[in-house]
Amino acid sequence: MPHAISRNRKSVNKNFSLLLLIFAFLLAYSKPEPMDSFVEKTSQNTYFQNDENTEDFHLQPSSRKKIIPNSMVVIPLKRAGNLLLIEATIDSISGNFILDTGAGGLVLNSTYFRDGKPVFDAAGVGVNQSNIERKKKVVDSIKFNTLVFKKLNADVINLGHIENSKGIKILGLLGSSFFKDFEMILDIRNSSLTLCPVDRKGNLLVEFRDTNHYEIEQKIDLINNVIITHIPIGGKKVCFCIDTGAENCLIDNQAPDELMQLLQIKGRKTLTGSGNKKVEVFFASLNELKIGEQSMDSMNVIITNLSTMSSGYGINIGGMLGFDFLNQGIIKININRKTLCISKYKEEKI
Repeated sequence: MPHAISRNRKSVNKNFSLLLLIFAFLLAYSKPEPMDSFVEKTSQNTYFQNDENTEDFHLQPSSRKKIIPNSMVVIPLKRAGNLLLIEATIDSISGNFILDTGAGGLVLNSTYFRDGKPVFDAAGVGVNQSNIERKKKVVDSIKFNTLVFKKLNADVINLGHIENSKGIKILGLLGSSFFKDFEMILDIRNSSLTLCPVDRKGNLLVEFRDTNHYEIEQKIDLINNVIITHIPIGGKKVCFCIDTGAENCLIDNQAPDELMQLLQIKGRKTLTGSGNKKVEVFFASLNELKIGEQSMDSMNVIITNLSTMSSGYGINIGGMLGFDFLNQGIIKININRKTLCISKYKEEKI
């Protein structure tokens, strides 16, 4: 029996990154308004279900070979709606990649990368019970700004739904494993991502004077290449994911009452898939969320079932913090130091 439990736990860990990545697609291309548009896209949301004996495939660099600059790097960001885009070149093909800390590593759009090896160990299942084809391949190199990563494992999936919803070419997603060795300073208002090299303890390896004043400092952890944080609400610590690839924030419909009391419901819709399976989602605003002594601005959220995500983590996930959270200030993330700091914007939201 202990061996069986060990195998099951290992299976969950092996396939978690991919499961979470596909879950994040819901956030990447859904909008709370108009509601009909959100429902149409949400019905395509897909999860992978894997057998415990399947091959391990990590969405992270297969090699630590990278060219680290001897100074900080400032990467310009583009926007497509609430998606943050980085221009990168992969094996001589240049284009837009979504900055997505909700993904573990590199994900490619099968529209432009067709030579991957098919994977038969997983079936995609969504609200409408549709399947999705998945491939994997090894990328020789990817470069953005002065950063170069060599010999990466990549997952190859059809991202056409994101392109269609945004009307822009998307080559893939850049996940959190690309940024482990850096302190990230995300400034959405000024369309920039600053990366400063750090050591294993999160200490800066280059001279950099950060003139921002951070009113908030919050502890974070990295679980299966995804950033999480625990925020005390009404005496209970609620676990949230930090996802730069999420256009919307999500709240679990089974979240503690202390969190649910901060929500103001704006509307709801029932999704119906094959076999008449129904899923109800609510639209709401999250008000008076406090981190430390600082109150966050009101955020638009979608209330849905996050049990699949919680199963992947092995812990209860109360919600996912996306664009509306990240757009409240300059965000500094140091994964190795396990800190997230916020310097709140003084002006109104854009």
